[in-house]
Amino acid sequence: MLPGAVAGVDCAALFSFAPKSVVLGLMFGTIGQLIGLLLLVVFKSPIFLIPGFIPLFFDNATISIYANHYGGWKASALIVTINGLIQILGSALVIYLVNLLWWQGSSDYSTIWLGITALLKFVGSLLGITPAA
Repeated sequence: MLPGAVAGVDCAALFSFAPKSVVLGLMFGTIGQLIGLLLLVVFKSPIFLIPGFIPLFFDNATISIYANHYGGWKASALIVTINGLIQILGSALVIYLVNLLWWQGSSDYSTIWLGITALLKFVGSLLGITPAA
């Protein structure tokens, strides 16, 4: 160990302490992502995504553990369903924004990086730089 270093723990280390929350996260995250896909079809989006298991499981299961602990299963169901929607719709928006063929569908990439990508695209357009596909 390095002096003063703090050990990090992966989110999956929590899963064995709250197995019901993990299942809730997986179930309602799937529902949220399916609703997001349905919205893409209904609004005739030129972008259709294949949901990834890693963001579906790790993001939503971890969020569900805390939501279930602090707000109960109803809070977990609502928050994780919304997160599933964000994962699909935010990823579709970033793909559209920068003309990419893929995007990492995790929650942080669909929210924080959406804003950063939009900002970088704007700055690039001011400098005459276009995103590479």
